[in-house]
Amino acid sequence: MDGGSIPPSSTTWGVSEITPNCQPSRSVFSPYSARVAQSSVERIAAPTSHPRCIAQFNIARLRHPLGHELTKPFEDLIDETNAHAEASLGFVWRHGIDTRSPDEDVYGDPLMTVNLSVWQSIDHLKNYVYRGFHRDVFRRRKEWFDSSAVVLWWVDITERPTLEEGKRRLDHYLVNGASDVGFGFRDVVAPID
Repeated sequence: MDGGSIPPSSTTWGVSEITPNCQPSRSVFSPYSARVAQSSVERIAAPTSHPRCIAQFNIARLRHPLGHELTKPFEDLIDETNAHAEASLGFVWRHGIDTRSPDEDVYGDPLMTVNLSVWQSIDHLKNYVYRGFHRDVFRRRKEWFDSSAVVLWWVDITERPTLEEGKRRLDHYLVNGASDVGFGFRDVVAPID
């Protein structure tokens, strides 16, 4: 890492803790999760080959404010989409932010939505994003959003990234391209050991 600008994460918010293999040890699921997951233990993947996980931070700018009739279908899917993430193979942790709550607004824009999570591997994250329930929601994104962006980066197994860190990494990636600070699905940078 470049060392200076991005401090190690220490936030402990979220829905699960992990063991040394980047595995969830316990989870606190939303009411939707009970319907989605048969058992959190059954959904845990095999240990990773290295003690690194992948963090993702994504943003999307709404076409209309929350509460608008054209945004309501998206709002109605938030809890279920999060529950599917929490029940997915390879899921480790997600920041507890709720797009509908203005308490943690790192952009100062009520139309900007954010999401931050940690996964056991890029493949686990891709499987969630581009298959199943999330894929179906993702295909409808142009109904609700004008623009979006995502950044990925490697984290140690005990790290809990912050929204501010995600924003700094995304800003860096959009200006400078792929590096150990951040990269995308198409320009992955290998973890530095």
